[in-house]
Amino acid sequence: MHIARISSQKQITIPAKIYRKLKLDIGDHIGITEEDGQIVLRPYMLVPKDQLWYWTEERQKKEREADEDIAAGRVSGPFSTAKEFMEDLKSTNT
Repeated sequence: MHIARISSQKQITIPAKIYRKLKLDIGDHIGITEEDGQIVLRPYMLVPKDQLWYWTEERQKKEREADEDIAAGRVSGPFSTAKEFMEDLKSTNT
């Protein structure tokens, strides 16, 4: 366990060992929550507004389905040419 002191500006310093282990960097964001009377700090990534669509539940569901299909071998290709790809696409849609 590491102990940090709260400064007069309500700041704490993350111990270097934890900072390096979590690969934190200057300017990174930390999510702060209270859970059962404890302060919990978690590295937090902000998402640009134009990337928010990717993190919707619907999109994440489709990503999980795609991962399952890949793991189960339900994939085609790779293809050497666009013609090969189009022929495969046509044969799976009939």
